[in-house]
Amino acid sequence: MGSGVTSWKAHSDTLRRFVAFRGDNFPKPAFDGVVEPTNLHGVERADLVIVTRPLFMEAAQRLANLHADEGLTVLLTTQRAVFDEFSSGSVDPTAIKMLMMMLRDRSLEGGWEPPRYLQLFGDGTFANRTNLEASPYIITYQSENSLSPTGSYVSDDYFGFLEDQYGEGLAINWPLESVESLAERLLRRKKWSIKLKLTCSILQPMLKHQVVSTKGVETTTGHGVT
Repeated sequence: MGSGVTSWKAHSDTLRRFVAFRGDNFPKPAFDGVVEPTNLHGVERADLVIVTRPLFMEAAQRLANLHADEGLTVLLTTQRAVFDEFSSGSVDPTAIKMLMMMLRDRSLEGGWEPPRYLQLFGDGTFANRTNLEASPYIITYQSENSLSPTGSYVSDDYFGFLEDQYGEGLAINWPLESVESLAERLLRRKKWSIKLKLTCSILQPMLKHQVVSTKGVETTTGHGVT
């Protein structure tokens, strides 16, 4: 190598290709930022998982509180935290799928219900590799032919297929372009929830105490409302 020439032996039974390169021109690592400590691997169970961006975290917390008041166990996290724990920091939609699979596996081992809902809280992007972290968007799953505008597709179903052959779970995307539009949507969701609870509180006592008379025998029926 001192003269710039090297030699080696190789079998000639097949066509082979060799690549030579210098050892002093490799890219050097650079400081990019501090990774905040998270512990998603410490979560045992969740009925609803909400994945969002820091921009929408306050509003997402309000939505999480609404569902928690309705009896759901809610896990709220950022997609950055999911990337850090499930794809070694790489921007990869499979990281979200791996989080859901972890919760599914733990439910099977623990004997409780698997996660029922996945909320992708934000507007999806078509450019996953174009500096996603500097944008306000949520990562999306795209088909392999993602460069073709007519032969590709984007789907949330990918995140809900947790079995080898069957889908389990539900992925829902809230396309949000601003905090203002988000606040309006949350207000509608809260009003709908309050209206539903009031309707149930009125109907349930009426149905529980309905009296039916059959040949002089009074029988109280107990139909509940869920």
